[in-house]
Amino acid sequence: MVISALKLNVAIKDDEFDEIYPRSVRQKSKIHWTPVDVAKMAAHLLVDRPGVKVLDTGSGAGKFCLVGAALTKGVFTGVEQRKYLANLSNGLFRKYGLSNASAIHANITSVDFKLYDAFYFYNPFMENIRRSGRIDDTVSLTIDNYKAYIRYVREQLKELPYGTRVVTYCSNGLKIPLGYCKIASHENGLLDLWVKRSSSDSF
Repeated sequence: MVISALKLNVAIKDDEFDEIYPRSVRQKSKIHWTPVDVAKMAAHLLVDRPGVKVLDTGSGAGKFCLVGAALTKGVFTGVEQRKYLANLSNGLFRKYGLSNASAIHANITSVDFKLYDAFYFYNPFMENIRRSGRIDDTVSLTIDNYKAYIRYVREQLKELPYGTRVVTYCSNGLKIPLGYCKIASHENGLLDLWVKRSSSDSF
C-alpha cells in the first residue's frame, strides 16, 4: 500500500503511487499532479509545527494532500473546481484513513485564505491559458479567468499575517506580493518557500 510505504519513508515512484487512481485520472499525472518527491519536500516546508492548516489551490486528484497528510501533522485541504476530482480525493482520504485531509468543491475566488496558515501552488490556473494538455473541458477555461484568479490570490496573500508560509512549484506566473521573503529554493529553482515577514525581521 503506497500510503503505508510513504509513512515508512520507503521510496515510491510516481508510476507506483498513481496506481491508486482510475486510469483516466492516472493519465493526467505527469502534467497536472505533483510528483511524489516534490510533494514530500513541499509538505515538510509548509508544516513547521503540528496542526498547520495547508490549502492546496487547484488540488486536482488530491495527490499533494495525500502525501502531505501521510507524512506530516499538518491539516491539508484541497480546493478543486471539478466535483468528480474533489469526490475522488475525499474517497481516497477516507480509504487510507487520512483524517487530516479533505477536499472541497469550489472555485478559488470563494475561498477565504484567512482560514489557513500555509499555501501550496503548483503552476496555478495555467489550464486557462493553455490550448493543449487540459484535464478536460468540464469547466470554463479562459484568459480572463486566469487573470481574475491570479489577482484574487495576490490580494488574499497580501492580507495574511506575518509567518504565513507559501510554497510555489513551477509557478513563475504567480508573482508573490511584497512582504514575502524567499527563504529556500529546491528542484533547480522550481520549488520555492516564501514566508511573510515583518520589516523588523532579520533574514
